Amino acid sequence: SYPLLYTHSIGVLRFAASDQTAKWRVTGGPLKRPYILYEIKFHWGFTSVEGSEHKIKGASYPLEMQLYHYDSQFDSPDEAVNYPDGIA
Repeated sequence: SYPLLYTHSIGVLRFAASDQTAKWRVTGGPLKRPYILYEIKFHWGFTSVEGSEHKIKGASYPLEMQLYHYDSQFDSPDEAVNYPDGIA
């Protein structure tokens, strides 16, 4: 299992890695190195036409999931955020 911590506020649920030894990675495409998952965030609304943080062609959706990864050359997201390609 992947240990996660979560926080909740109205319309937002956030999971963050609580143990950096268990690492999910994404590779390929334009990424030069593996990127390590460190946060999963959900945004939702109270109707079927609102809730997402971002829009596609001007339309909102009832749910949006965001996956945050940091470049594996860094020790943590806090370090990676200081570099242009540190977070994906």
